[in-house]
Amino acid sequence: MKMKEAMFGEASVTKVAGLFSSQADARRAAESMTRRGTFRERQVSVLGPADPPASDRVARSLEPETDGIAVTLVRAHVLAGLFGGALGVAVYSVLLSIDSPMVLSSPGISLIVMMMLGAAFGLLAGGLVSLRPDHNRVGYAVRRALRRGQWAVIVHPVDRRQRDLATVRLSRGSYKVVRTL
Repeated sequence: MKMKEAMFGEASVTKVAGLFSSQADARRAAESMTRRGTFRERQVSVLGPADPPASDRVARSLEPETDGIAVTLVRAHVLAGLFGGALGVAVYSVLLSIDSPMVLSSPGISLIVMMMLGAAFGLLAGGLVSLRPDHNRVGYAVRRALRRGQWAVIVHPVDRRQRDLATVRLSRGSYKVVRTL
């Protein structure tokens, strides 16, 4: 399992969206994704301006897994907190090995403090990761297109090959392609 999948707990971490001027172009692009069996139907969403309300549809299309954000929040915080604590222990070990007076004066307390500080910074990083700022860019572009009467196709690739294929196929008929990390 890759680090991104472990951190977010999602099968599809990357999202690729193509923005289209017409419904016909969007439907054609969506069909090209699923026609050859490269993508499953549930990996492809078509959004149009007439579907109410746009912000809910976009949010559901960007986070299609049923566990939703709760799993991402817990996993990101736990993994980042553990990583931060381990990093704190590593810093402690380095300071101990170079005979730092700060660590040598009270080694037990220094270990606890550095481990806790590392864990705290890890938890903060887990919170930042949970916000998924990369989704904001895609969500904003899709919502803007829908408000302008345009169409969007959102694809959830599960690996790099599918991501690249989705980008190429959506580029053919769309006026813009955006993706998450």
